[in-house]
Amino acid sequence: MSAYSRRVQTVRALVVGSVIAANAIQLAAVESELEAAAATTRIPQLPRRRLLQILHTTRALDSSLREFLTFYGVAPGNSLGAYLTRLRDNNGHPDIAALPAASRTRFQNQIVNLRNRYMHEAGAFPASDGETMQLLSEMHDCLVEVLAL
Repeated sequence: MSAYSRRVQTVRALVVGSVIAANAIQLAAVESELEAAAATTRIPQLPRRRLLQILHTTRALDSSLREFLTFYGVAPGNSLGAYLTRLRDNNGHPDIAALPAASRTRFQNQIVNLRNRYMHEAGAFPASDGETMQLLSEMHDCLVEVLAL
């Protein structure tokens, strides 16, 4: 198993052991995205593989954050950036703490903006496997921090 696949499995374990798993349909959707991400390691064309890794893992993160907010009765908005803003603003929700503003900024810069560049800019691809691993590491950190709120 590759380092990338092991990291994807770690993210999966976080999701399965969290409130996100309370919604079986969403859990299955997130797990499906993570399985698709892990399966990309067999794609020989590096730019395509890296782009698909980013697509599938950020979709899993996107759905996980939306489900986390929904579980706690917070209107999530409709994008990854909006979920991070809702988590930061919290509005005094009694069951979860607010995401620190510095964390929201970090995840916006290191995950959302990077993902948006690859998804919306023609010809933009991650330059290396290290870049995709760094993005996955940031997503892992984001999930760990949010699930601890």
